[in-house]
Amino acid sequence: MTTLLCEDLLGEDADVLVIEKIEFSPEAPEPGAEVRMVIGGVARQPVTDGAGLDVLVKMGQVKLHQERLDLYECIRAGSLAVEGLGPDGTIEPGPVTLTYTRTLKRDIPLGKFRVSIAGWNGGEGDELLALELTYESRK
Repeated sequence: MTTLLCEDLLGEDADVLVIEKIEFSPEAPEPGAEVRMVIGGVARQPVTDGAGLDVLVKMGQVKLHQERLDLYECIRAGSLAVEGLGPDGTIEPGPVTLTYTRTLKRDIPLGKFRVSIAGWNGGEGDELLALELTYESRK
């Protein structure tokens, strides 16, 4: 059995993206399967070029995966779909929905994982968002 849940929204009131909801599909992803995370919220100011996300996956104290993602490169590559883009292709102030799709590795061990995501806006580097997720895979 597998569970995936948003454990904590760590964002500040001053974050560029105020998260209002997070949904996962499927709710219980299996190793090797595609997982989709939909983040809905409101952009308080434009999300500028250079915005990015740091993703860290840990099992206990062991770091399993770490990557830095450029938000607009992900949009151009198709791994991140955005509802709420302005005419120039940037995320404008107002309602926004981010949909991130990824295929999980087949060789994921059984256990509990913590996924930390911290984002920053381009330009001055204001905090974009921050959240913690838990993924648990067990028999």
